[in-house]
Amino acid sequence: MKVRAVVDAFNRMQSELEAEKRAIIKIWNSRDKQIRTVIENVTGFYGSIEGLVGGRKALPEIKSLTFEAIIEETKEN
Repeated sequence: MKVRAVVDAFNRMQSELEAEKRAIIKIWNSRDKQIRTVIENVTGFYGSIEGLVGGRKALPEIKSLTFEAIIEETKEN
């Protein structure tokens, strides 16, 4: 029957789409975690350098690493 063929095709498409969605979400979550880890490590590294060279005045300010920017980003997420 033609109706059954259409329904079967629709069900296959829906199943494939759900599988793709799960795969993309898994990849996205992995990348998000990687980016957060890098940001945390860079922030810590920058802070360590500040401590070694004598505080904030010795290094140029990086706006995204300021306390205010980090707090704002935390509020957004």
